[in-house]
Amino acid sequence: MRINRYLSLAGTILIVGAMFAPTEALSISLPSGCVAPPPTGSPPGTLGSTAACVCSDAVNSVSPPCTCKSPTYTVQLVSKATTFDSTAGLLTAYQYNVTAAGTKVNSISDTQMVIPRPLSPGAPANSTGSDIITTAGGVTVQNYCEGDRNSGINKGNCDGFIAHIPPTAPAGTPSGTKVLNIVGGNRVADGLVTINLVTGNGSSELCQAVNDANQPSQTGIVGPGDIGDPSQPKFVSQTSLVANNKCNADLVFDKHGNLIDILSVSPANGYVPDPNDPTQTPCTIKTVTDPIMVNGVPLKNNTGPHGITFGTGTSTCYGPSIPSPAKCVCTRTPCP
Repeated sequence: MRINRYLSLAGTILIVGAMFAPTEALSISLPSGCVAPPPTGSPPGTLGSTAACVCSDAVNSVSPPCTCKSPTYTVQLVSKATTFDSTAGLLTAYQYNVTAAGTKVNSISDTQMVIPRPLSPGAPANSTGSDIITTAGGVTVQNYCEGDRNSGINKGNCDGFIAHIPPTAPAGTPSGTKVLNIVGGNRVADGLVTINLVTGNGSSELCQAVNDANQPSQTGIVGPGDIGDPSQPKFVSQTSLVANNKCNADLVFDKHGNLIDILSVSPANGYVPDPNDPTQTPCTIKTVTDPIMVNGVPLKNNTGPHGITFGTGTSTCYGPSIPSPAKCVCTRTPCP
């Protein structure tokens, strides 16, 4: 993930929030399942450690999702869908839910997403259509360097621009929830954006992402914040034979061609665990938070589409650093 270059540029507004994790001042619950298992051999009843909790920006990840939080509101990416338009090319629609206690969400008058370069508020010369599709969902954009007149958000920031996303409540939306929709053009890839929630009096709260470290970190939430290369062929999804050809793994890629997630696995070539060998398992996906050791040293860069297969072919691992956390497809314990 890339460091945001524009968080410090909203000095004229009230900016409050926690970045990528709850702070002591904000008592925010960790997502369910966000607890690491206790160390092997621990006495019965030993609790797991939340320090090793991880989250993922991939919508279909098996890890708890990353969210962004302010003292009042929570924003979470709930879906990301790609469609092909015969004129505009490949489009990516991002949908977020904004939640708050009681009727607080009803006080939001505007939602302002700050989108960084290299994306543009206009139509790039090397692309059909705009980076942000303003005809979708009532979204409007301002230019680089332009701050919002009421809140002052983005004032003087020439490395980013504002996309105004009107909060809506379609039929069936739960009470205390608003929906945000924004669509990126054919060269738009996932990046980091900030979301500012503006109330009627022009004050705002900066919603910032939360992760596993429980410490503030200068990063944003996943959104239309970077570019891919529309001229280069790339996989969106792919099924690969892994773990010594024992398993089919459904792999997912981003617009940069990076493998970002493993959606599912299934047995291949008639693989069935040996019932007489208790260490053999069905094809299983494991999220790996501890370092993956190779020849006694931690694996640092394993981002290729083929992963790395261990031992006698019992497991194939992808990451770090993409995906993060690393994921392994295993047919034996321990994994990897």
